[in-house]
Amino acid sequence: MNDVRTWILGEEQAVSFLKKKGFKIVEKNCKIGGSEIDIVAILPKSVQKRQIIGNFKERKFDSLSDKRFFHKAIISEIKELQDMWVFVEVKARSSKKFGEPFEAVGRGKQHNLERGVFFYLKKNNHKNLPFRIDVVSVVDDEITHIENAVNASV
Repeated sequence: MNDVRTWILGEEQAVSFLKKKGFKIVEKNCKIGGSEIDIVAILPKSVQKRQIIGNFKERKFDSLSDKRFFHKAIISEIKELQDMWVFVEVKARSSKKFGEPFEAVGRGKQHNLERGVFFYLKKNNHKNLPFRIDVVSVVDDEITHIENAVNASV
C-alpha cells in the first residue's frame, strides 16, 4: 500500500473511531500558524461524564469509606466538566516494521502541534476552554488512541 493511501485510510479510520467514542468532528486537515492539525474535535461533557462514571463502576474499593470518598470526588469533578477541544495527530503505517506509528511524534512535531493549537484557539476565541492533544495511531485495522499525548498549555 502506498504512503498517501495509507495516510488517507488511516485518517478515515481515526475519524470513524473517534465518532464511535462520542467525539464531534469539527475539522480535518486544519492548516494554521504554520502547522497542520489532522483532526479538530470536541469531546462533549456528556461523554466525559459517562467515561468517569464507567471508570468509577469498574473500580474495586478496599472499603465502603473509600467508595464514598471517590463518589464525592467524581461528583465534584462532573460538576466542573465542560466540552473539551481535542486536537488529534494521526499517524498511520502499513506495518510496525519500523515501530509503532505514534513513536514518530517527536519533540519537533509536538512543538509544531502546540503552535497550531495556540493559533487555533486564539483565532477562534477559545483560549479559556479546556483542550488536550491526542495521538491516534493506525496500523491496518489496529487503532491505538493516546489521550493527552502532548502536554501543552496556552
